[in-house]
Parts: sequence; structure tokens; C-alpha cells
Amino acid sequence: LCGISDICVAPSFQEGLPLGVVEAIACGLPCVASKIRGQSDVIEEGKNGFLFELGDSETFQDKIKLLHDDKNLADKIRINNIEKSKQYSVEIAVKETAKIYEETSQPTT
Repeated sequence: LCGISDICVAPSFQEGLPLGVVEAIACGLPCVASKIRGQSDVIEEGKNGFLFELGDSETFQDKIKLLHDDKNLADKIRINNIEKSKQYSVEIAVKETAKIYEETSQPTT
């Protein structure tokens, strides 16, 4: 679905790690997402998408329209997203997980 889409919208009320948003940015999609935990960790306002407050449907619509109307902005965000998505690669996730296990398995004194 990401391959045939122009914009990712994620109006969630709650997320942990928003894998759908991570997948979308890996495909270069600009994102418009609710400003909640998880999504606000992935989306940098204006750099790889936009955030809106829950219930603020006007801003939600305005940001979608902005990305639709401003192709230069959308293209810039696409490039930023492909680069940002590299920090969520399997290799980095495995390294970070191994580091957590290593730190927590050390005996305390």
C-alpha cells in the first residue's frame, strides 16, 4: 500500500512503536500523524512529516492539503524519510537490543 500512496496518515489515539509510520517513512512517504507517544518520536515536525493534536481536525486536514499542494516540500520530505528510516534498520535494532541485554545482565555490586 505504501508504494501506491502519496501520503501516510496516522490519526491514532495510542501507539507504542508505530511500525506503520516507520514502514511509510522507509518508503519515502511524507506523514501526517497525531502528536502522541511513539509517533512524535518518529516524526520531526516539518522535516519528515507533520504532527497534529488529537481532535484538531483542521490542522490534520491543512497538513494533508499542504503536502498535496506543495510537491517540492513533499519531495524534500521523501528524501529525508528514506534517510531517517535507516535508523530503524534490522541491524541497528539487533545491536541496540543486544546492548540492552548486555547492560541488564551485568551483575550489580
